[in-house]
Amino acid sequence: MDDIWFGYHLPPEGVNFEDMKDACLTAERSGLDLFTITDHFMNMADPMGKENHPLECWTLLGALASITNSIRLGPLVSCYGYRAPTLLGKIATTVDIISNGRLVMGLGAGWHEPEFKGFYGRFPPTKERLQGFKDTLAIVHSMFKNKYTTYKGKYFSSENTLNSPRPIQKHVPMMIGAFGEKMIRLATRYADIIHCMFDPNPDNLAQQKQKIITGCEKTGRNPQEIRIGIGYTIWLDPTEEEINQRVKRLQVWMNIPEENAKQIVANAPSTPEAHIETIQRAIKDGISVFTLSGAPDKLKPFAEEVVLKLK
Repeated sequence: MDDIWFGYHLPPEGVNFEDMKDACLTAERSGLDLFTITDHFMNMADPMGKENHPLECWTLLGALASITNSIRLGPLVSCYGYRAPTLLGKIATTVDIISNGRLVMGLGAGWHEPEFKGFYGRFPPTKERLQGFKDTLAIVHSMFKNKYTTYKGKYFSSENTLNSPRPIQKHVPMMIGAFGEKMIRLATRYADIIHCMFDPNPDNLAQQKQKIITGCEKTGRNPQEIRIGIGYTIWLDPTEEEINQRVKRLQVWMNIPEENAKQIVANAPSTPEAHIETIQRAIKDGISVFTLSGAPDKLKPFAEEVVLKLK
């Protein structure tokens, strides 16, 4: 299944550099295709807390690129508003060069209000973030394709911007984090992958595919050119403590009662056979990028017992 990618996603919150290196190298040695990290400056869950704040995304990606050889690397996803688009294009190009052509360029519109306010003084309204994201997509995409970029946008522009040296890849894959119709419509102009962070769910997938088809009809893009990516939780023979922790996380994340969270956890695949069946079904439904998440010490056994049997 060369056209199916399995990645591992590890947010840097509370993870030191040595542990991040170990996780990335484990993903590479385990035969995974992609290693991704978040692009945040604060702990997402506790932005004003004293602990567990992350390393900066692109500096970290450059460091990981220098110690790996085969695994693709990228942000899932980089916020449009945290760096000027021309600067972001230059930084991303540099990571592609350091990695010898292994960058997957993840982009999104951003959502973390305390982080925007803490580092940039304001949280742009939705309409502004969507337009800024649109401008950033156009500029970064052009910088990958062209030596010089000129673009006039509402919030961001570039005037004969030189991007040299050039990326190693002739086509740097663009991975857009999107779920809503407006974001998907913007994503269909440039995306190689449209990524939504949910576990396989036939109803969600059907809705997502229809949004992509509708977006492609409006932008003139062939939907067959776009991969669909999803998050997939590593969940193997969990202990009672792990089950209780996941129930609590789901309660907070989904804002649901404890009983509902317990039912979701009880129905989640937890054996290699169940995971293989679930992933095979998702592949038939059109998923071609699976972003694994979970404790780093679970990654190697999951890769051996599930991923390698699907490749």
